[in-house]
Amino acid sequence: MIRPHRLLKLYLLWVFHKGPKCGYDIKKELEEITEHKALSNAVIYLRLKELERKGLIEGSQGSRNKTIYTITAKGDEELERERVKTRHYLLKFQDLLEFVLDAPIGGTDHEST
Repeated sequence: MIRPHRLLKLYLLWVFHKGPKCGYDIKKELEEITEHKALSNAVIYLRLKELERKGLIEGSQGSRNKTIYTITAKGDEELERERVKTRHYLLKFQDLLEFVLDAPIGGTDHEST
C-alpha cells in the first residue's frame, strides 16, 4: 500500500530532483494538483525538515529569507528506490489505470527497472 507520507516523500524528492524549490512553492503546486488546500504548512515543513535531517535534501538561504531546498546524491538514490517500489505497487493496478486513463500505460509487473 502507498501510504500518504510515502507518497509525499516520493513527490518531494521528485520535485527537488527537477530543481531547487522552497516550501511555499511546493505547497502552491500541491494545491493546484489537488485543487484544494490538501496539506498544512506544518505538514510540509515538518516533512522537509525530516528529509533534510536524513541527508536527502539540503536547505540554503534564498531571497527574502526563504529556505531553498535541493536534493543530495543520497536523496537521488532514495528517489530511485521509492520510484521502483511505487511503480511495482501501481503496476498491480495496471488494468484499472489503463481503463481510467483510457490509454495503455506500458510496462509489466515483471519488467526490471
